[in-house]
Amino acid sequence: MLSCFHFEVGCSISNLNTVIIAERHTERPIVYFDGACNLCSAIIRLIDKLDLKHRINLIPFQVVTNKSELNHIIWVKDGESFVAGKALIKILLMSAYPIKLLGHLLNVLPLNLVDKVYYLIVNNRYKWFGSKSCNLT
Repeated sequence: MLSCFHFEVGCSISNLNTVIIAERHTERPIVYFDGACNLCSAIIRLIDKLDLKHRINLIPFQVVTNKSELNHIIWVKDGESFVAGKALIKILLMSAYPIKLLGHLLNVLPLNLVDKVYYLIVNNRYKWFGSKSCNLT
């Protein structure tokens, strides 16, 4: 089961399509993802399985907003937020090996290239991989 926690940590969502601002510092980073996307959910389940120390709080954005679609994954920690490719890199770098190696590889590539590939996949994710209702187990 995913290591989600409730949204009672004192965070507020401000313009979810661009940034999430954490009003309260958290010990572990919070990652918001599209829980309706089959690809996103599969990747998050893999990351959760490899996050043996439960260092990342994984929350489908549908839990905190009624927006129907989010075009990027969001990483929030200590009042900072990162989206898209940079957020993905941060998640991968906190994961266990061998997934962590992918994070190191992406981290040396130009961020604009990582973001271009990221958004190519994100913009076609429902067409290529389908969607479902949020399933956290």
